[in-house]
Amino acid sequence: MGLSSWIKRGKSENQSTANASKHGKVYYKNKIVHCGPSQFPLENLLKIFIKTTDEGPFKEDVFLVLAFGELMISLPSEQSNHIKLLDSLSKDIVIDYSNYIKAMGSSDNAKFVLWKK
Repeated sequence: MGLSSWIKRGKSENQSTANASKHGKVYYKNKIVHCGPSQFPLENLLKIFIKTTDEGPFKEDVFLVLAFGELMISLPSEQSNHIKLLDSLSKDIVIDYSNYIKAMGSSDNAKFVLWKK
């Protein structure tokens, strides 16, 4: 299955969001983010943030988002590898874990930047 078959259009005409929970494991190895069958070099990563919504606790309300320009990989917090992925990435970039902690306490519609190029 190719990337284009499982990316859904985001709010912006030029933005796509891949919901990783439905399309395979996301992990980081050898300076490459692997998402299902696709690979994204760390050098193309522009931002990492946590997106929170006011829809909890009955709907997923916390998402880890990796932004690669027009493509964004979104991992719901129910996916168990949030911390493992961030810990792996932190070997090559500096993650702001204080913003991660703030995000976990949020029940509003907000974004918490963990890293930005």
